[in-house]
Order: sequence, then structure tokens, then C-alpha cells
Amino acid sequence: MRRASRVYLTCANVGKITLLRLFLLLYVNVVNYFIERFWSTKNFTAALADKVITSRAVNRFKITARLAQCAAKQAKEIVRSQKDRKIKTMPLLRRKVATLDNRFVKIEEFKGEAFDLGLSFASGMPKVTIPINQTAHMNRLWGHGWRTGATIRLGMNRRGVWIEVIFEKKRPELRTEGKVIGIDRGLRKAFVTSDGKEIGAELRDQIRGKGKRSNCHFPEMNPEGFRIIQGCPEH
Repeated sequence: MRRASRVYLTCANVGKITLLRLFLLLYVNVVNYFIERFWSTKNFTAALADKVITSRAVNRFKITARLAQCAAKQAKEIVRSQKDRKIKTMPLLRRKVATLDNRFVKIEEFKGEAFDLGLSFASGMPKVTIPINQTAHMNRLWGHGWRTGATIRLGMNRRGVWIEVIFEKKRPELRTEGKVIGIDRGLRKAFVTSDGKEIGAELRDQIRGKGKRSNCHFPEMNPEGFRIIQGCPEH
């Protein structure tokens, strides 16, 4: 399982942010270059890009071989998204986002008292260190057994330059005990289970008052171990 926690790099000086912005603009051009190459040769495989192709990108964009391989991998994933579509259209990377592994970015404890963490960039990226503070969302994930993964995302939008720290956690094993039941949704009764239990019948008047076109929000209930997810019944 994966979760992402986004942090805007508001604590960095203007010079460092400018370098990251220029890098992102270059990186998007490299990814789109690879997309056009893979698309023109109908290369929808998941295999790593051939060295001949990445070498051309290195010479053309003056980047490192490692960064070229990283951009080619992201381009492959974008191209493969069209593989099973009946009508295939060549995609393009329009968002200014780079998916980077731990060869390019390291997250370490910041050497100082003002900030919690430091992001160090390398391997063909601007060699800068950006300070950030841990967010409440990060702390919640760490507190529930999530761990930082091998990749991060670097991007920018109208609000500024941001980084998404990717958290990973092993998916819990499926339950093998207990029984399986079916649940039917309706208007008069929110839910009726296959073993005859009725859930949410007391909400009938509230549902009628909302009208057929409004969004209904059921409160969370847990009778006899059932969990009700917020939603709207079918009309």
C-alpha cells in the first residue's frame, strides 16, 4: 500500500527554487522526447530503455545517463497506459512532475535546530539541500507503521515547488474467519443484509426530506460489527 504526503518547499531561498524549476522544465522535455520515441516504434514493453536511445538523450539535453534512464522509465509508464485502449492516442507529460528514486533525493535529519528534515539532491539534479518541517500528515503515517519508500515526486504548480514523500506499508492479510454476507442498499432502509438485519431504517424520514437529487450523508454506525461508509442510497 502507498500513501503520499505533499510538502511545499517554502523554506528554501529563491535561488534554489529557481534551479529546481529549471530542472523540472528540462525533465518534462526529456520525458516527452522519450514518449515520442517509444510511441513511434510502438514500444509498449516494460523493459528498460535501450542504451542507444538514452545516450541520444544524454547528448541532446546534456544530462547524466542515470537521469536519462529515470526519465525513460517514467515515459515508458505513461506510454503503457495506452496499451489496452481501443483508440490509442500519444500521451504527453503536461504536469511538471518528476518521479525520482533515492539515487536522486535523500531525506535526512536536518543539521540544525530550525528544521526537521533536509532534502539533498544529486545525480544530475541541482546539488542543493532544501530544509522542510515534518507535517501532521507525515507524523500520522509514521505513527501508524508507514515507512518512507524508495521514490519521491518533485513537482510544481501555481502555488510553488513541492515534494511528495511516498510512504509504503505491507497490505494486511485478508481475514479467513467469520462469514460472508451480502448487503443491499435501498431507499426505505439504508442497508439490508442477506441474513435479515436492517441497518438505517430510522433514517427514512431524513432521506425523504433530502430529496432525490441531494447528497445524503449517513452517520457512521457500527451495529454488530458492520461498518457504514458515507454515501447516498440509490433512488
